[in-house]
Amino acid sequence: MEKETKVLLGAVIAAPLAYVIPLSMGNIWLAYFLLLCVVVAFLGSLIMFASDELDSRNYKRIFIGVTCTLIVINMLLFTHDYSRKDYQKSLLLEIRKIIDEGVTKNDVQKDLTHIFARYHSEDRDSIVKTARELIPEKLGENGIYISNFDLEEDTVRDDNTNFFYEIDEEADELSIIVVTDISLGEQPGFENYDGQAGRFEMEFTLNKEGVEYEVRN
Repeated sequence: MEKETKVLLGAVIAAPLAYVIPLSMGNIWLAYFLLLCVVVAFLGSLIMFASDELDSRNYKRIFIGVTCTLIVINMLLFTHDYSRKDYQKSLLLEIRKIIDEGVTKNDVQKDLTHIFARYHSEDRDSIVKTARELIPEKLGENGIYISNFDLEEDTVRDDNTNFFYEIDEEADELSIIVVTDISLGEQPGFENYDGQAGRFEMEFTLNKEGVEYEVRN
């Protein structure tokens, strides 16, 4: 087997392994770096072969120039992407926060608005009693509020959002507290309702005045 063929087969085998193994351990940047090393080693070996095998000096210069350019471009692209990883992470977290807020509003606020509308239209005596009558399946044990996502049948995924509720009988008030596992709040040291720290937290309050919404962190 010729040297060129051995190097090509080695690169074909090494590249997927160098990428997949670190990626399976959750380290995507190490995967990219090792893949880059394999690519650089492969292109470097091509330069060595070109120096030995090509007779024309002009062909050697062109081949080596193009190959070196590819190496430099790959290294610059990796450096550029790696330098922006913190920005990309922050951007993704901000997008996730917007999604979490929108989905939660659609879930919780819609239910509370419906309860408030029934309370007024039917001239009921109590907000809390109305809530217990209309959404009993959502007011779980130990203050756990069960969202629409969790009520879906055959749900095996975790939406990484935790729902809780508090009832103030005297004030006739229902509060829904929502804490996310992924999205970050404004204050890193903020103590969340569920014991986490620095996570995005929202609170929805339903009373005789209406439905209020507040971002707690």
